[in-house]
Amino acid sequence: LLALTSTVGELSSAFAADDPIPGYIDQIDSNNLVNVATELVTQYGPRREDVYSPYIDANCTIGSTVYPKSTIDMSADYIKGLFETMGYSPDEITMEELPGGAGHNVYVTKVGSSYPNVFIEYSGHYDTVLGTPGGNDNASGSTAVIELARVLKDYPNRHSMRFILWAAEEYSNERGVAYFGSAYHVQQSLARGEEIKAGLVMDHIGWPDPADPTGLMNEVHYTDVESDRIADLANQVRVDYGIVIGFRKMYNLANSDNQAYWDLDQAAVGSGGGHSVYHPEYHDCGDTVANIDFTNVLRVTQQNLAVGLKLDAETYPPPGPTATPTAGPPIAFPST
Repeated sequence: LLALTSTVGELSSAFAADDPIPGYIDQIDSNNLVNVATELVTQYGPRREDVYSPYIDANCTIGSTVYPKSTIDMSADYIKGLFETMGYSPDEITMEELPGGAGHNVYVTKVGSSYPNVFIEYSGHYDTVLGTPGGNDNASGSTAVIELARVLKDYPNRHSMRFILWAAEEYSNERGVAYFGSAYHVQQSLARGEEIKAGLVMDHIGWPDPADPTGLMNEVHYTDVESDRIADLANQVRVDYGIVIGFRKMYNLANSDNQAYWDLDQAAVGSGGGHSVYHPEYHDCGDTVANIDFTNVLRVTQQNLAVGLKLDAETYPPPGPTATPTAGPPIAFPST
């Protein structure tokens, strides 16, 4: 795992000293990605508002230990503790309570120096369906968001940034309420008069694509002209910064919290790894840490970091795109 960052580290030295992105890419720590995902899966799976005990074996047997809070609230406290350990103050950490006892969205906010009321939001859901410990879906995306909060803590952002862990994404699977946590947050944000420049959602990013000769993959989901522009930016940064991961984009694929932004006409993209073609043990008991490809997680994390910093460097409103969004074919790996 320690070797995973070496290629990017060597490549980044070739970039101009005034570009901060390579230096921040180099700070993403593979060990942190593994450790946080492991804790979420082994200590708190399933992460739900109606379960108070963790699984204890490979058959997803609920143990006899009873937590003082539900497993989703225990997870929320764990995530909050990680943000505190990074040095975020109580004023920067929000436990956003959802209606109906559905849990809490947990996030930190870094106020921007130039556009304090305009937000770039990195996010992923941390809850699970019953019957799975939730490795790829979605400890993989959760650990990426948490690591980005660590790496970018002291980044001098011009737009405000949020690093959000959603609860109740899986309500759509069992309760018929789509993306409950993210939908509530976006509604509340807009009601406060905030503007959202971009939502960068990461879900099940630890599944690569075995159909590709090299395997690693990130499929980016978009729906409108601005999200199409952001998806193209995700393709561009992997080439510019030597992030060796395959890329394709898919129009209007609504299988994660990016849909909550789209429903309210907000720009967002979803990083889905290779989920559309490869998702073993999806929503099943075998979705464990062992089945997470952490190289894929690392590269998608690097890619999203670069996209967010490119967006932060722009003026607001963003430059007007000219192309009408269309579904494109898979794009091969960048040369390195």
